[in-house]
Amino acid sequence: MPICINWRSRCGKTTVINLLKKQGYQTIPEVLTLLFDEAKQNNCLEEFWFASNSLAFRMKLMEKQLALENSLDKNKFAFLDRSTIDVVAFGNYYNIKMPHYITDVAKKDMYAIIFFLDHCQFICITNTTFVARKNR
Repeated sequence: MPICINWRSRCGKTTVINLLKKQGYQTIPEVLTLLFDEAKQNNCLEEFWFASNSLAFRMKLMEKQLALENSLDKNKFAFLDRSTIDVVAFGNYYNIKMPHYITDVAKKDMYAIIFFLDHCQFICITNTTFVARKNR
């Protein structure tokens, strides 16, 4: 049962995902960050940034996202730092014409919940309670 956590950069998505992982939940980190870390490790950051606004890069993001999502145990809760929807949305943002078979994947009803996380002042997870307070 995948639950997607979305919103803008630096709002706390990865923090929430990491805290949920510590609680024992299945999680998927942000795929863009995984690919960035891979490029950094392979000393390919310049190529990474050059390619990041291309269709080929969007396809690579989608492929990695789907592979990670398909590896989940479907009978357990899973929390995702972004989703296939983001791959298409950011492609649109960069005026990249996405092929129909890619947009069709993002349109499927694959997520139990899509949670838009507003910027949190602090986040605390106890044994059974998740608390987030919004900045005002």
